[in-house]
Amino acid sequence: MTITDQIAELAAASVSVKLPPPAKCRKIRRDAKISSEKLGQILGVSGQTVRYWEKGVRQPSRERSVKYAEALEAMKRAVAAVREVAA
Repeated sequence: MTITDQIAELAAASVSVKLPPPAKCRKIRRDAKISSEKLGQILGVSGQTVRYWEKGVRQPSRERSVKYAEALEAMKRAVAAVREVAA
């Protein structure tokens, strides 16, 4: 299963979570080397929408925020796993 598949699978979960601050969301995505366009595709929004969220210009809907939080968590775990293997 690829990182993209994992993100998509976890983004489909319906667990309520709190989002990190916008700048932290952007850092998580960039650390995972996922473009805003790719993340938007996974979440069913445009890359521009993801960038607006990351700048704090707009807030995701409740449904999207759950999927976004799950995707961010999956990206954090993936980055941690890569760093662990590289160490």
